[in-house]
Amino acid sequence: MRKGFGLLLNATVWAGLCASILTAVLGGTAEQKPIIGCDQLGKAFVGFSFAGQSPCTAAKHFVYDMRRRPLPTTFQEGVCYTYRYPNTGEQPVYELLERRLQSKVNILSSPATGGNLVYPMMGGPLFHIDFEIGPHKGTITAVSSPEIAGSASLRQKWLTEEFVLFFPPTQRP
Repeated sequence: MRKGFGLLLNATVWAGLCASILTAVLGGTAEQKPIIGCDQLGKAFVGFSFAGQSPCTAAKHFVYDMRRRPLPTTFQEGVCYTYRYPNTGEQPVYELLERRLQSKVNILSSPATGGNLVYPMMGGPLFHIDFEIGPHKGTITAVSSPEIAGSASLRQKWLTEEFVLFFPPTQRP
């Protein structure tokens, strides 16, 4: 692994995080309430680095320093999980995520389904991908990172966008 790329997600770790989401959201243990397909979502994030997490009501930018962070031990509704992607010059990240997500979740809207792309002055396009995985709705949103955009050395390593995974709180009767 190249130095500075942080912790990379893998499907096994993601499956454990998904089980934690179910436990927090549905109650009981992961064995009692398994999420079908959540481990597949983790495969979409292979090669991404975890930047941090913060409570939130919608996907948005949070300031995190560039140090490595451990993966969260639980997944919760109402928390933004922020990831970075190396500046490799390959295909746009929205195309990469859409391709990886197609067989893993039900995509509700994305750039490929007519979702809007916004092109800031610097960096790649901003976008969001809305999806369902089992009974849960989630979103992956690309947000500008002024910290990365403002640093030539960081722009060489990272894309100027960060990618926020967010599961909004479930409306309960």
